[in-house]
Amino acid sequence: ILSPKNKIFEMSDVDQKIEQAKILMNENVSGNIDPEELAMRLNISYSWFRRVFKEYTGYTFLAYKEQIRIKAAIKLIQNNPEIKNAVIAQQLGYENETTFCKNFKKVTGFSTAHYRIKK
Repeated sequence: ILSPKNKIFEMSDVDQKIEQAKILMNENVSGNIDPEELAMRLNISYSWFRRVFKEYTGYTFLAYKEQIRIKAAIKLIQNNPEIKNAVIAQQLGYENETTFCKNFKKVTGFSTAHYRIKK
């Protein structure tokens, strides 16, 4: 039996708004989309969006955004183990390679080198 969450026609407005936000975030992995801009695009208040997004996903907006970026980085590494960290950092909108590497290790628990040899 499918829960109502899995049936698009039964999704509540909250579900729809948060799912729309997640889609927009995934489509804009390397961009600098911020929660205020996203809330405005979804025609909802920023404070409501922040609170409900965390309740719905279990992550703050920034933590969720970081998860998406790191997943994209892992995919880039797996598809091209020779890709440089600086290139990944630039493609995913990090301010520099150091920030990317620090965040990568914080989220995954491993360095990028681990994912390069994991294959």
